[in-house]
Amino acid sequence: MIYVSHPGTLSIVIPVEKDRLGELSTYLEGAGEDSSPWMQAFERLGTIHFARWVLIPESEDGVYGPLLAFESNHDGSQDEQLRDLVTELGPEIDALLRHCEGYPQSKTPPTYGSRLAFLEQHVNSHVSPYRAHPNLEVDRIRKDIELRTKIGAFVETERRAGRLPASPVEIHRAVKDHAFGALKDLDPTPHDRDLPTPLALYIRAGILVLLVALVAGVSLGEAFSLGRGGIALATAGSALGILALAFAVYLIFRAFVISVEKGEEATADAVRAKVIDEPDKQMAAIFYWEDQQTQNALTHLVPVKADWRRRLILTVMLFAVRFLAATYYTQGKLGPIDSIHCARWIRIDGGKRLLFFSNYDGSWESYLGEFVDKLAYWLTAVWSNTEEFPTTRDMFHSGAADEEWFKRWTRKHQLYTHVWYSAYPNTSVQNVLANAALREGLSKNLTDKELRAWLRLL
Repeated sequence: MIYVSHPGTLSIVIPVEKDRLGELSTYLEGAGEDSSPWMQAFERLGTIHFARWVLIPESEDGVYGPLLAFESNHDGSQDEQLRDLVTELGPEIDALLRHCEGYPQSKTPPTYGSRLAFLEQHVNSHVSPYRAHPNLEVDRIRKDIELRTKIGAFVETERRAGRLPASPVEIHRAVKDHAFGALKDLDPTPHDRDLPTPLALYIRAGILVLLVALVAGVSLGEAFSLGRGGIALATAGSALGILALAFAVYLIFRAFVISVEKGEEATADAVRAKVIDEPDKQMAAIFYWEDQQTQNALTHLVPVKADWRRRLILTVMLFAVRFLAATYYTQGKLGPIDSIHCARWIRIDGGKRLLFFSNYDGSWESYLGEFVDKLAYWLTAVWSNTEEFPTTRDMFHSGAADEEWFKRWTRKHQLYTHVWYSAYPNTSVQNVLANAALREGLSKNLTDKELRAWLRLL
């Protein structure tokens, strides 16, 4: 496997009729209740990891009107997800989308086909997603949670009754027998996730360079009638030339970014003072809904800088994020951070505004603190191209590392998440991966070191 694409991501952004904003906001408040048709349908589908509906305000200059945004992380294809939503929520989709521009009204009652076509029309594909636990379906994660709980209860019962074996090998065998016997309905089989690794990425990149260099070397050998030794030298020289060209492109791009940054330094102090001193507008509602369970949701919207150079840089950085998230950051960590389940950047309004969705573990403060301490470089690389973001130097430096400015900037541009669903709201990223490792370890022949690590999962 070269990259991961599971769970899938669906992003929908729909213009809203301005005179129906209040009515739509009221509807969304009800839709966010646990007993609402939307939440019940998400649960019935059993394929949605996370989902949300968010009302996006119009731009400050009034050029772009209000929007209704939906995002989900789901099992199966995007087409399957759309069809399932329309099938499960036909009347509720009408009740929601009648507030949106162009939705079929009472004179032409919506049908299954018209609802589906309307949603498909507004799917946003300009997405750069990250997934912390790829190739684990909702049903698999939920069964792993139950399996882990029941195995733990079994071990504790056996320990208290004095029946628990003394050696790690015998404990492993006893747990395995119990899992594949009494707990076989939870399917304790491995289900290999087949995840790409950083080493595999390096190997493939190296093979690609060698293949291109070999083609170039053979072509030069044919053109200049070189012998085998000449072809070998031409191939080696081509490989070095490719690497040198890639490095030169990076240096040129870096110099380009630095030149843009220097032009913005003059106004940095004034922007910092404005962001830090500006009062919160809608934090009360956001504060109320945060930290209700293990997981939280962050919705963030910020204008992209008007400079065409910043939009070009943003395009490059989002491409890099998307590529690395699918090929490199696939083992449960985004860099050193292991508390983010799913995240994505979405460009809207023709690329003029940047929307960010994240589902994470723990409090907002700890989440942002981890960003500052462990992942400031990638956040800086992307968000430095947006308005009022902390001053950046050399593409990746400073920026989010200015903790006070970064946190105030984040709060200023954070939006209230009206409807948010999680299939396993009290399970952290670490729990999901540990539960999967516990199940997978049942079917392996473990070394002594691996066995002790597996027992610690209990």
